[in-house]
Amino acid sequence: MASRTPRRLSRRRTLQLLAGAAVAPVVAGCAGAGRPDVLIAGAGIAGLYAAWLLEEQGVRVRILEASGRIGGRLLTLRRLPGLPEAGGQTLDAMYARTFAACEQLGLKVYPRKPYAIPGRVVASRGALIAADRWPRSPFNELDASERALLPDELVNHYLDAHNPLVNLDDWRRPEFAAFDSRSLRDELLAHGASPAALAWMERLYDGLGIEQVSALFAYRKRLVAKFGGGQMFRISGGSDGLTSAIAARLRDEPRLTEEVVAITQRRDGVELRCADGARHTAPLALVSIPFSVLRHAHLDPAPPPDLGELIATLPYNRITQVRMAFREPFWEADGLPPAMLGDGLFEKVFATPAENGELHELTAWLDGRGAERLDGLTEADIGRAVRRAVEAARPAARGQLEVVSVTSWGRRRFSRGSYHFWAPGQVARLGPAMQRPWGAVHWIGEHTAELQQGIEGAMESAEREVGNVLARLGRV
Repeated sequence: MASRTPRRLSRRRTLQLLAGAAVAPVVAGCAGAGRPDVLIAGAGIAGLYAAWLLEEQGVRVRILEASGRIGGRLLTLRRLPGLPEAGGQTLDAMYARTFAACEQLGLKVYPRKPYAIPGRVVASRGALIAADRWPRSPFNELDASERALLPDELVNHYLDAHNPLVNLDDWRRPEFAAFDSRSLRDELLAHGASPAALAWMERLYDGLGIEQVSALFAYRKRLVAKFGGGQMFRISGGSDGLTSAIAARLRDEPRLTEEVVAITQRRDGVELRCADGARHTAPLALVSIPFSVLRHAHLDPAPPPDLGELIATLPYNRITQVRMAFREPFWEADGLPPAMLGDGLFEKVFATPAENGELHELTAWLDGRGAERLDGLTEADIGRAVRRAVEAARPAARGQLEVVSVTSWGRRRFSRGSYHFWAPGQVARLGPAMQRPWGAVHWIGEHTAELQQGIEGAMESAEREVGNVLARLGRV
């Protein structure tokens, strides 16, 4: 699919297009002095962007953030050289809202470039196999039709060959619901994936096991990536500079360490109660809290059964990143690229250069069950275990690595995972519950997006529900 040039969107025009939603109106002007029109739970990109859009329309907002920082799952490690990213970090050509916001806020974006030594080496069964030797390696147990593919190319190979979706909104259409009824594992088996390929895909694919992922969701995720065109961009100076720049534009400063522990529907709107006992009320609320966290809050009255089940069960992937500085470029000694794929404790090792092209550290990446298995350890113990595993797989790295950062999204109290996925059967049966408000509460966040994912999906969801909220407030 051809690459697309990033489009510039007018946010005001987008709101005009979105604001005609058929939801029950709220009587405007009923709030007392100082009372906000809209409460926003969460100061990640979805919550902050929604606040920015609402304030532009003269709506009074109040933002409640559980943690001690804004940004949510945008997290730039500013204490480390090169400003590596621990959270959302890549944009593609379809990130029109993100590009437009960066432009308006005076933030620059730059093309993400690979390290000067491209490629990756496969660390399998105690051997190191260069990419060009992998197809003929005795350690490659893939079937004949798969042997030329590196392990991290297998899933996309099968999804591209059999994807029934053409348009970004096809995954919501009833005619594709059959693909939601089976797992990604069953779909891959039906298309001839070998046991060795399934084992690699189990390790390398996002999620807590390919039998836990809806085949329809996997097809949708792959289609979104292909629409992006392949070229990746980053925000100059760090991804969380975007949320900081938006927050600086707001009249209402986000209130930090205000953990929402209860949401109560009232006759005059909604009440959010925080862990410190503070109670905040408004006619409407936008809630961006991940369902992995929201399921631990008290909701009164109980939501409809489908929404309650979705909040309780929507799965979230786990990702752990272990960053290791290196004393010397040890890969020059063994003549192999620094990036790796592994079948041991780590799944991937990335060599991602900074904006200026310099490489400051390597990042070992644990995904899904691999991350979950270590989440019971302290971050220091996770770092030591992963460093030892990398050194065991790569003899030239022994004595060369120092762990400088460990980020476990599964261990973080206010995320409890990296990002959502859909389990088999959930899209068709429970998906509609995500699309309607619960009384005075509207749902935003990447998990509620219809077309995009990641940063752009979070912003898409904010635009959609801001339009609905403005309609209910009688502002359009």
